[in-house]
Parts: sequence; C-alpha cells; structure tokens
Amino acid sequence: MHNRFAHSHEIEAVRERDPPLALHIMCKATLFNSERKTIVPPSSSMGTPMSIAVIEPPKISGITERELVVRDAHASDWLSIWPIWNAVVACGETHPYARNSTQEDAFALWFKPARSAVYIAEQSGRVVAAMQTKPMRYGNGDHIANFDLMVSPEHRCRGVGRALSMHVIDATRRTGYNAMEAFAVVESNVAAVRLWQSLGFQIVATVPNAFRHPTRGTVAVYHMHMQL
Repeated sequence: MHNRFAHSHEIEAVRERDPPLALHIMCKATLFNSERKTIVPPSSSMGTPMSIAVIEPPKISGITERELVVRDAHASDWLSIWPIWNAVVACGETHPYARNSTQEDAFALWFKPARSAVYIAEQSGRVVAAMQTKPMRYGNGDHIANFDLMVSPEHRCRGVGRALSMHVIDATRRTGYNAMEAFAVVESNVAAVRLWQSLGFQIVATVPNAFRHPTRGTVAVYHMHMQL
C-alpha cells in the first residue's frame, strides 16, 4: 500500500481496520515527516507484535535503518531489560530509584505491582528500550496510569523512545485507562521533557529541589499529565 503520511484521514482509515499497523505508520510519519514512502505490511494477526518494512528508507541513523519491533514484555525478557534498567538508574541523573538497586529490586518494581504492564522495543533481536505502566494510584484512582521509560544509552536520540512511547500510549488507552501521569520527570532531563510534551503531556506541577542530581545538586521535578 502507498501512504502519504501527511494525510491523517488515511491513517484513521487504517486505524479502523488494523490499529497496530496505524500505530507503526504514525511512528514512521513522525520520523519521515511528509515524504512519501512505500509501506509493506506483514501478514500478522491483530495484537501480534508487528514491524513495518520500509522501502528505500532515508539515509539517516536510527530506527529507519532497521526494523523496530515493539511488543509486550514477559518475565522471561527480564534478563534483557535489566542491563538497560541498571545503566539508566546507576547514573542517577533521570530516575528516582535507588542507584544501588539490585536486579531483584528492579524486577519487583516493574513486574510485581498489580496491573503492571511492561513493553519492550527490539532492534535486530536485541532489546533497546523498555517501558512500564501501572496504576498511578489504587482504589478510586486506578483509572490513571503511571509510566516509566528507559532507553539504552547507545540508542538514544534515534526515535526509539518515541516509537515505544507511542505504542504504549495507544495500548494504555485501549486497556481502559483515562489518563497517564508521571510524577517525577527530572527538570534537567530536557530530552524526556521535550518528548513527553511533543506527545501531548502537560506540566501540571513543579516540585522544587525534589531530586538529588549527582552533578547539578538538587533540581526540580515535573508532574506531567495527559488525558487519553
């Protein structure tokens, strides 16, 4: 099929027939802007992990050069997620987890909460990013999802985090959540702030001096929210 990414009504038509395919097309649209490309949809049933083969992709680095597969993660994927989790947390610059968290601690934080869902992005069979959602609160507040994104250091600034986030936002909406919130987006993590804002999140509160950055001292964190 041929697709002009600038035409939103065509994407909506695809979304009605095959939401996962529409999501991948939108991911490509974000990266390729309005250039016309040929998309070859794989023969895959609804809900099955999918990738889109792009004919003659642009000569730029990132996920346009190789297929990116985004799918639900399982406990058996943890050994592939842990190196990314550990690298991100140990640097102490972006996430409020304990920098000396053990592998067991990290697994419990991501896989054991009630209604926790974990998603991964794979490139050439290797996990390059992971994202978790869980209820922001429980009881009468469990209709809002909290989320956490981690991207392998060597795969940042390539569109991987954006592609995974778009998939997770759509999956979270279909799961039945009404909104998504992050309560501790570190002010100095400019790339993350810009990503979430570009995807529709708004800063609804700023908490001063809430995060101890290893080189900047205490910095603010943002509470970000998006209605689904």
